[in-house]
Amino acid sequence: MAKHAVKVLPLMQPEVTPEVRRFCAKHKIEQYLSSTIELVKSCFEDVREFHLEMEEDPETGEEWLSINVTVAGTIEEVLASYEQYTSLLISKVPWPQRSLFRLSYNIV
Repeated sequence: MAKHAVKVLPLMQPEVTPEVRRFCAKHKIEQYLSSTIELVKSCFEDVREFHLEMEEDPETGEEWLSINVTVAGTIEEVLASYEQYTSLLISKVPWPQRSLFRLSYNIV
């Protein structure tokens, strides 16, 4: 019986900068950050890049944590992953805290 090599991709772990930590503390969402990161990792199979960054609307002053991922897959696969992520986020992070996490993805 021949064994087949399985390609194992490293699980991407985004850097949590001091700026991100301050934002989470300011909005009292520290307890949701790691679970949101884990949701991304569990819902998207082939994450190539994973970054967190703060964004602010210059007109309104509204702030949020932008979760930026680059993923490989078909459009259908990635859309299904996004729907799964959204459903799980709704079930795990209450409103209005979840409005402070915004996922953006690029498909390669």
